[in-house]
Amino acid sequence: MYKCLMFFLLFIGLQVQADYRVYLLQITNTQTNEVRTVRSTLDHIQYPMMQPLRQHEKIETMDSWRCRGNTSHYRLLCPRY
Repeated sequence: MYKCLMFFLLFIGLQVQADYRVYLLQITNTQTNEVRTVRSTLDHIQYPMMQPLRQHEKIETMDSWRCRGNTSHYRLLCPRY
């Protein structure tokens, strides 16, 4: 029974795949109307916590998509298809 359980757990462990979500964010300066877009794995709520916005800037999510794999070791984010 123990061997069957170990085999089952090993089989399930091999089937697990990671994925992540990419967000296309638009940051707008409300005074100058300057607009920039950023691709990030952080959403519009998390992004300002890690990359503070300047005064008079607002952020919104323009698009998002799911990617397979991971972004460790500074790998590039997957493109939108």
